[in-house]
Amino acid sequence: MLERARMAWREIVLAAIVLLGGLKLANADEPQINPRLPVKDPSNLSPPIVAPPIHECAIAVYVYGFIPGATVRVFANGSELIGQANPDFGFAQIKLTRALVLGDSITARQTVGGVTSGHSYDPVIVGPYPILTKPVAGPDIFACGRIVPVDNLVASTHVEVSDLETNSVIGTGEATGQWEPIVTTSLVAGHHVRAVQIACPNNLAKKVTGPSSDPVLVKPEPSPLLPPKPDDVVPGNDAIILHKQVVGAEELVRNGPTLIGDGLAAAETAWQRVVPPIPASPAPPGITAAQKLCTPSKPSDPAHVLHELPPPILGAPICEASHYVTVDNTVLNAKVVLLRGGVPIGYGGAVLGTLKLGVGFGVTLNTGNVLTAVQYIGTIISPPSNAVTVGCGSGGDVVTQHNDNYRTGVYPAETTLTPAQVLARGMHIKYKHPVDGGIAAQPLYVRRVAFSKGTANGLFVATCANKVYGLDADTGNEKWMTPLKDSDPGKRGIPRCISSTPVIDVPNHRLYVLFSTKNQWQDGANCPDSTHPDSSCGTYEDQLANLDVAYWLVALDYRDGSEKARVRVAGSRFRTDGTLVNFVAKNQFDRPGLLLQQGSVYIAFAMRFREEIIEYHGWVIRYRASDLAFQSAFCSSRDAIVPTSPFTSHIAQGSGIWQGGGGLAGDPNGNVYFLTGNAHADIAKGSFGDSFVKLTPSGSSLVPVVFVPPGANTLEANDADLGSGGTLTFPGFNLVIGGGKTGFMYLLDQSTMKLVQQITASTNQYNPTLRDQGWDVGPHLHGSPTYWRGPDPKF
Repeated sequence: MLERARMAWREIVLAAIVLLGGLKLANADEPQINPRLPVKDPSNLSPPIVAPPIHECAIAVYVYGFIPGATVRVFANGSELIGQANPDFGFAQIKLTRALVLGDSITARQTVGGVTSGHSYDPVIVGPYPILTKPVAGPDIFACGRIVPVDNLVASTHVEVSDLETNSVIGTGEATGQWEPIVTTSLVAGHHVRAVQIACPNNLAKKVTGPSSDPVLVKPEPSPLLPPKPDDVVPGNDAIILHKQVVGAEELVRNGPTLIGDGLAAAETAWQRVVPPIPASPAPPGITAAQKLCTPSKPSDPAHVLHELPPPILGAPICEASHYVTVDNTVLNAKVVLLRGGVPIGYGGAVLGTLKLGVGFGVTLNTGNVLTAVQYIGTIISPPSNAVTVGCGSGGDVVTQHNDNYRTGVYPAETTLTPAQVLARGMHIKYKHPVDGGIAAQPLYVRRVAFSKGTANGLFVATCANKVYGLDADTGNEKWMTPLKDSDPGKRGIPRCISSTPVIDVPNHRLYVLFSTKNQWQDGANCPDSTHPDSSCGTYEDQLANLDVAYWLVALDYRDGSEKARVRVAGSRFRTDGTLVNFVAKNQFDRPGLLLQQGSVYIAFAMRFREEIIEYHGWVIRYRASDLAFQSAFCSSRDAIVPTSPFTSHIAQGSGIWQGGGGLAGDPNGNVYFLTGNAHADIAKGSFGDSFVKLTPSGSSLVPVVFVPPGANTLEANDADLGSGGTLTFPGFNLVIGGGKTGFMYLLDQSTMKLVQQITASTNQYNPTLRDQGWDVGPHLHGSPTYWRGPDPKF
């Protein structure tokens, strides 16, 4: 499962087939726009998105979210044109006319039919390089292949691949993300290749060469070399997706006997452009593909020709004033159109995976707007997507921790429990309903639920016995109860708790729940090593060798409690040294409330007891809400390693995410905010301890921007976690706030994550000078802030 998660990440980012020069694939002068969905002015066109991060000396950037074939221009500082291209797909690496310098602000625009979009909504500011990581080449490369995939890169570096036996550079490229396919000369069986990345290669004063990858052996070509498997094709499309490719092989696509596509496979699943486009009636035997290393494979079976497109899936919720939407279930290189009242307010090109698409220039999304999306290829137009009504307020429902994605804690629909009513009459128990297990997660509420036993207001309660209850909120009568079990209950049959507040998608009747299971009751320890006994311990970490824990994310239908989808939680990231850090469920514990935002479910983790003797990490993992497919993962402490032979106590370095149960906070543009716990704060090395973190989803990455509070290393030394409290984004304001054990709250600018104001929220009344102290003396904050703004303009 870890490998599947990583491969999904690889395939979505950049796994394009590299076109060969022997076949003319000239772009048309203009993209062909369907007259039923015209582009008339900038409000119809999506501003392209420039992928972060970008570092100084970059000579290429990655841009997406535009119409295939559009003229895409890249600008520095608003007006300086530094790059231009007409990419065949709706995403591309665009070469620049000069190297970028620190502080440059990079945006892009697209032009179609004489209409030019606005600039990118979020300029990417060019920053300094972090520590250069050790690249990971391969792992599987073959004789006569001409691509070496290289992973664990730092964006904006120059990448070189060398043949160690000939002591020569055989391929180069520019990294615009973590992974890059480097085109090489023909590889030789038995030789070894190695990759290295270089920052600022043309600036001797700033040039830095990173560590080399481990050597990778070039394998003999597979025998027999099997043909690739083409996806279904749609007439008029100039792209085809091929599966079961051998990396580096030449991929040959034919319509009958005629060659229409020729390129190099960058991954097992990748895409290729074809010219002319797929015909409605291919020549016999049809659209086939073959691949060639030293020798060619046989042709594949013909691709199925489809004469229709599926409806896209528009991600929800979409907040008022959002600049972006997300779209899934698209066909590569189809044109994707966002519609409001039948009028295009966004236009881009389909991708593998989730498309992030900007709304048109000058368009403001207002509460109550109804949005849909369609995709088309030539004259074939899909049915409309699901309709999404704009708005992130509670609407009278309580569907997430602290009531909304901002985490305001406000319930504006309340009319009965006014201060006057409560003060006059008090509050009394209305009913009791017994449940199995303690309750750690916030109960949720949805009005007028069509339960199978009759319509009623719904109350949903999750317990530490891994049971979820659907109750009549007015009477307490049980409508349903669903026990959540491991997919292999014989292996892990013991419930470990539902600790994080679930989240509800009302339009789709889905309740998303994170739970864990285990194989033995003991799942924690007081001391590290039983070979060095301590009478005060009783339990030791090395006694948990057989502990087996699994985390599961499930989607229930909240009308009857039936399960609709599930996935076992997994994730991995590269460390700086090129080794993998994996999500190890038995060392993690979930507390932050789940976040449902723009079609994705986000979950987060801290450590289980005790942090001094285990290797844990802070994790944020993103899944697609429609089918729980893995999308991306972020690790807040990738290089933290704990000695385990023997186990030893150490200063906690995991940078867990717990927030006292407060949910990950969102903003209208799809960014995610949270606080981290104990670890050293060294952002250049990827250690995000005691920090305020913003994650921006970009393709299949979660890109961090970080605020480190003053004295962060003192917080680490004294167990004064910043991450003991939660975060809150202010509706209608570009501000975010949060704080922890020091009693300070930090008000930040959302765009830059720079400090606006430091606020004293709590003080040790016995000794006001004490701050940055530990568990027993500090002026701690252990909950999420609440926001209310009445007629007074202050808040």
